[in-house]
Amino acid sequence: MAPDRPYRRIIRSGHGQSGLVRGGDNNHTAAGYFGLTASSLANGKLSLTYLGRVGPENSTRSLGQRANSAQRYWNDLSGSYKISDRLTFTGELNFLHDEGLHANTYSFVSYLSYQLTPTLLLNYRGEIYRDDTGLFVTSFIANNAYMQATLGKPTVTQSAPPTTYGALTLGATWRPVLGHSVKLFEIRPEVRFDRSLNGTRPFNDLRNVGQFTFGADAVLGF
Repeated sequence: MAPDRPYRRIIRSGHGQSGLVRGGDNNHTAAGYFGLTASSLANGKLSLTYLGRVGPENSTRSLGQRANSAQRYWNDLSGSYKISDRLTFTGELNFLHDEGLHANTYSFVSYLSYQLTPTLLLNYRGEIYRDDTGLFVTSFIANNAYMQATLGKPTVTQSAPPTTYGALTLGATWRPVLGHSVKLFEIRPEVRFDRSLNGTRPFNDLRNVGQFTFGADAVLGF
């Protein structure tokens, strides 16, 4: 390969949902990840990453023995481009097909990061996400509902009809230099607005078309 175009393969194997739930896998067939990265493109301004996953993900308790052969295909392509020393754009395309659930999801996500000052970074994130069946965007009502659902056991969940979701997030990262053995200090406030773009009501117990979320966190490192 040319020195300005390094490529790296990523391969990882797994066994369904093993490790997520105590008691082992929810089916009896292996699954795995694979990928390819390309960096230092366009004079060092562009990098691309593709990640894929193939393998069963559904429980034999839900689908029977068909769960061992019903594949889930997940594909993700992302790219980051440094527009200037201060401004960076990142885009991501994602497509998922599940044979067992007869379901598809796909999305596009865009990010912009602008370094306003040496200590202040402004962030934007926009997303459009389509859940063709309403099976993937799910609220797990009980505390252990996710674990139960992963194992294919009865539990309480809540899902909207097939929905196209739109989301917009605005945030900032403030990194002052404190010194005195403090190597990292960040404060990260953000506001997010989610909305159904096709008229469904997936939020607030299936009552609302959209919702706001306000959040903030702090990071301290020594």
